[in-house]
Amino acid sequence: MKIKSRLVFFIWISLMLLSFSQLSSALEPKLLWKKEIPSELYGLSFARKSGDVIFIHEYKGSRNQITILNKDGQTVWQWGPSLKELIGNAEISEDGRVFAYDTSEDIIYYCQRDGKVLWKVTDNNNTPFLSPDGKYVILSPPPGWYGPGWLVDSQGKTLLKSLKMAFSEKPVFSPDGNYFAEMPYIFDISGNSWEIPSGYYNSLSENGIFVGIEGRGEEEDGIYDRDGNPVFEGKNLISGNGKIVARFGKTKTEVFKFPEKLKLKEYPIERADINKGYWAFGHEAYSRISYDGRYIAVFGRRTDKESLENVFVIDIDESRFWGGVIPEVGRKLDVGLFLTDDGQYLLVGNVINHTTFYLYKVY
Repeated sequence: MKIKSRLVFFIWISLMLLSFSQLSSALEPKLLWKKEIPSELYGLSFARKSGDVIFIHEYKGSRNQITILNKDGQTVWQWGPSLKELIGNAEISEDGRVFAYDTSEDIIYYCQRDGKVLWKVTDNNNTPFLSPDGKYVILSPPPGWYGPGWLVDSQGKTLLKSLKMAFSEKPVFSPDGNYFAEMPYIFDISGNSWEIPSGYYNSLSENGIFVGIEGRGEEEDGIYDRDGNPVFEGKNLISGNGKIVARFGKTKTEVFKFPEKLKLKEYPIERADINKGYWAFGHEAYSRISYDGRYIAVFGRRTDKESLENVFVIDIDESRFWGGVIPEVGRKLDVGLFLTDDGQYLLVGNVINHTTFYLYKVY
């Protein structure tokens, strides 16, 4: 009997230790690699499913180079010597299968992962932005420019012309790729549009139902529906499935179930001033949320104690968060955070003195 009791006790202790180990290791991100690029960065896009990253950087003076890294930090493809200066953007699909970029010759290229050009089009001063699955390309004015845009498919066929884009930031796609928000509208790929308040769009839920808008002032920032009605106030990100909202306050980060607006958790994390972020990579550069809302990445500081930590990952299911220190960055980050849709990988980048990328495996 004693032997049996001891055996049961041993099994119980083992299970407890195992569960504690799993809980502890659930948020102990592992640095997989660090890459230093000793040149100026001109553009970056992160594949939120495959973990690939594509970026444009300086190559021998006025020339530029495109590099694609996989989540192991290996160079998948690189091109530079024959490339003239790039003026716009390079975007990669979320599965890393295709990418697009534009050059100073006003030519937009749509390519396979290995660099093979599938099609190209001459377009005056527009920049390509890919849908998550790479099936659609918005040809839009570069961030900060005014003008119309148009939409093409993966074959280069024009679907929509003269889209009513009064002002261009970085377009935000819904996870299904069939809707996108660009000031001051939500569009679908059939050409329907819904006018919404102006601001910086940081997240768009499935089917284009809800959009997160910032930059409108403390009282007007919030989640808006497709008809432009405010449905949740504050500086927020909404998850791709539309079920979780992360709100970034002055002293804490709060998590809510949506649309019930039921507060689930709060954490002593203050997001850094997003208005000082690197706009070319999206207005959500200092905060990201996974598709299901379970994982949230924040660049900022702790408010419950003095700490050097400046990057955080929250796991709302475990009610825990991890804080890490990105060297040389301090409280300013000039590239931003990028989180895979499943929350498994976190890319952090900065351009302090030179460009440095850090890729973490979250769990």
